[in-house]
Amino acid sequence: MIINSWSSEVYKNIALIVLDGMGTEQLDVLSDSVTDYFYKNKYDTIDTIVPSTTVAATTTLRTGLLPVSHGLLGWSQYYKESGEIVENFTNCDFYSGESSHLTKPPLEKMPALLVDQINDISEWSAFEVMPQFITPEHNTVEKWCSTIEKIANTKNANKNYIYAYWPEPDSTNHDHGILSGEARNCICNIRDAIINLQNNCPDTLFIITADHGHIDTLPLFIEDFTGIADTLIMPISCEARCTQFFVKPEAKNSFERIFYEIFSEKDFLLINKETFKTNYLHWYSAKNRVLEDESIGDYVAIGIGNKSLHQNQKAWEEFGSPASEHAGGTASEMQVPLIILNNK
Repeated sequence: MIINSWSSEVYKNIALIVLDGMGTEQLDVLSDSVTDYFYKNKYDTIDTIVPSTTVAATTTLRTGLLPVSHGLLGWSQYYKESGEIVENFTNCDFYSGESSHLTKPPLEKMPALLVDQINDISEWSAFEVMPQFITPEHNTVEKWCSTIEKIANTKNANKNYIYAYWPEPDSTNHDHGILSGEARNCICNIRDAIINLQNNCPDTLFIITADHGHIDTLPLFIEDFTGIADTLIMPISCEARCTQFFVKPEAKNSFERIFYEIFSEKDFLLINKETFKTNYLHWYSAKNRVLEDESIGDYVAIGIGNKSLHQNQKAWEEFGSPASEHAGGTASEMQVPLIILNNK
């Protein structure tokens, strides 16, 4: 609809820019000097997917598929093949840090990327512009923008689709919280780089969004609560605010009661596997299911307050002792801006 509204015939380039973790609510609470540019050009506020997290949402943006069809549910995921909880992006065991024993890393099992499909079947040229952990020379937002600019201003006959992902303000939010001066400065820096990029690319329609938002959180540790820990077959997985619980058979009938004796209904929505598959993953309407049924816990706890769940303090600290997290069901995490920089 957006492409039709600003017809691709008008522009040589269409660039989808994904700013990791820049939710609508964070923009709402920051000062006008940060948000004026983004709000002036905001087309709408939209909801991200469930779970509201980078691994699932950016893979959806890169493939055009929901997690049930691309297979990546969260930062960590249980795989029956190796019996491990594996970090999807690194192929390492989440708890030991060692390389997994999977036959194929999770990223190698992904369906075809949209850029590859576009290059294969259309007259358009398609590109991905990624940050330093994939493209080492993109160690600043300015260098990343410079590559987008070079593609956009290349003199060729083809029209171009550019998918460009930047890992901020997510990292800064995790480290300092969404209301911090550091987060504000980070977004200011991104804003300035994008203003310059827009000015230098008059024949480009820029569509800016985020994979998810953030919420400042307080951690809770599963191993501090033996009533819960004793019911589990394995440590928790997926995300701290979309947490998968694999429950011992003898505890399944009592798990919900035990959970809410310990944790508040104001902090977590606990749902069973079937409800999660049907209502949140659209399992039964999916034409192609890549996500393994065995990767989904017997119960899933979705954060709806400001608490997060970690296996223990050590796991939380090794994950960076985050001040802010995501993957839950609050508006702060689910709602992201849809910003259109229309140069014509």
